[in-house]
Amino acid sequence: MKNATLFVTLVLLSGLGLLTVAQTAQPTAPKVKVGTKLTAKATTPAPGANAKNTPQKASVGKGTTSVKASQPSSFWTEELDVDDDGTVENSQYPYDAKRGILYSYRDDDFTCPNGNPEPGSISWRFTPRATQRTSPSVPAGIS
Repeated sequence: MKNATLFVTLVLLSGLGLLTVAQTAQPTAPKVKVGTKLTAKATTPAPGANAKNTPQKASVGKGTTSVKASQPSSFWTEELDVDDDGTVENSQYPYDAKRGILYSYRDDDFTCPNGNPEPGSISWRFTPRATQRTSPSVPAGIS
C-alpha cells in the first residue's frame, strides 16, 4: 500500500511540475503599441491630406479582425506611423459618426517575442475620447 501511495504522489508531483512549466512559457502574441499619430487621428477622425479610397463602407477587415459600423460610414485608407516605430503602415479607417467610433484595420507583419516576423491583421476601435482602446484582435498566425 505504501508503494502505491508513493507512486501516486510522485505522479501528481511530476504533473504539477509540468503544469508549472507550461504556465511560465513565453507569450506568443506580439506587443502592439498605439502611437501618438494614431491617437491624434482618433481624437479628430478625418482623412488626412494623403488619404485615398474615400467611398462609404459599412465594414472592413476579415475573419476575427473584421469590424462593422452601424451604417455605411466615412471610409479612407491612409499611410500613418500608427505605432511610433518610424515606419508608416497602410491602414483602413471607417468612421461611424452615428456611434462616434473610429475603427482602424491593417494587415502587416508583426514581430513575435521570439524575434521572428509573422503575418497577421489587427483591428482597433476608438471611442470619441480616444483614450480607450477596445476590441484589439490578436494578429492571426503568430507563433
